[in-house]
Amino acid sequence: MMNITTVGVDLAKEVITVRTMDAHGHVLKIRDLRVTEFSAWLLQLSAGTVLGMEACSSASHWARKMQGRLTYSMADKCAHGVAVPVHS
Repeated sequence: MMNITTVGVDLAKEVITVRTMDAHGHVLKIRDLRVTEFSAWLLQLSAGTVLGMEACSSASHWARKMQGRLTYSMADKCAHGVAVPVHS
C-alpha cells in the first residue's frame, strides 16, 4: 500500500466502500470491505495517509479510532459527496 496517499470512504452499516488514490489523484482501486475488515485494513495504511469521509457519527468514531495515524477530512454530503483532503 505504499503508493496510496489518499482514501475516500463511503461509510455504511455493514459494507464500507473505499477508493484509494495516489499522489496525482489517480484511482488505484475501489473495493468493498465489511465493517469488521475495515479497521484492520486501515491499520495497513501508511501514517499520514489522507482519509476523506462524509460527516456523520460513524465518521467521528473512525476518526477517533485512527487518531494520530491518519490525516482525515469530513465533508458534508450536500457538497456533491466529495471529500476534500486536508492536511492538519
